Amino acid sequence: MRDRPSAAELLEQARAVLLAELLEDLPAEKRYTGLMVASAMAIAMRECAAGDRPLHAELTGLSNYYDDTSTESADGAKVEQALVRLNRRLAADLRGGRADGDPTVFSLLRRVAIDKLRESNPRALPPE
Repeated sequence: MRDRPSAAELLEQARAVLLAELLEDLPAEKRYTGLMVASAMAIAMRECAAGDRPLHAELTGLSNYYDDTSTESADGAKVEQALVRLNRRLAADLRGGRADGDPTVFSLLRRVAIDKLRESNPRALPPE
């Protein structure tokens, strides 16, 4: 078990201090950089909160689509390797027109895009 505060909690506290106490003291030409750092910290916090769930969901969707059972026990680096392999296969299918109009592919790509937006820019998503 890890000690408290967690990585996400540390990031949250550091971001709060940056925004509430440090940003106002930065020179005007460094303010944008400070806001970018705060934004990166917020993304990292959301990634921590999501954990590996989005990666496993993507892997499950692609594995089911391709009926690929080789990824059933994938974890850690194996998940990344399997995702690279299956995404390359999907990209080739898309380029070759073999996935055109396929509602399953549309659903998979939509789910991945939404998961990525939830981490990188959740305000870009409409309210659920």
